[in-house]
Amino acid sequence: MLRYVGIPAGLEFGTLLEDLVAVANGTTRLVTDSVRKLATLTRPVHLQVFVTPTCPYCPRVASLAHQVAVESANVTADVIDISEFPELAAEYHVHGVPKTVINRVVELVGAQPEVALVQAILNAAA
Repeated sequence: MLRYVGIPAGLEFGTLLEDLVAVANGTTRLVTDSVRKLATLTRPVHLQVFVTPTCPYCPRVASLAHQVAVESANVTADVIDISEFPELAAEYHVHGVPKTVINRVVELVGAQPEVALVQAILNAAA
């Protein structure tokens, strides 16, 4: 499941368009190894990606999280616009974006490569 919480404005509008195409086609741009690893998930994983509409790095991380959710039914990926939800930003101590929180415990700050995000997801689900 993928969700966008807030207004997909600014640089995030492209993420929304990519999400629509990925969901409609049921395919993503993830590498084969990532898709294979995500297929091994047996426990639910919740990703929260905190973004702002003006961050140039956020769309890539947001899109990556949503692609992971398209590939695995065990993943829920929320992209959260902190300008619309400052209370969530405060709760998760978001001082820079993009910030990814996995299962409310694991935190990744900055634009992580696909391999690192997939490995963090697998570790959090273990």
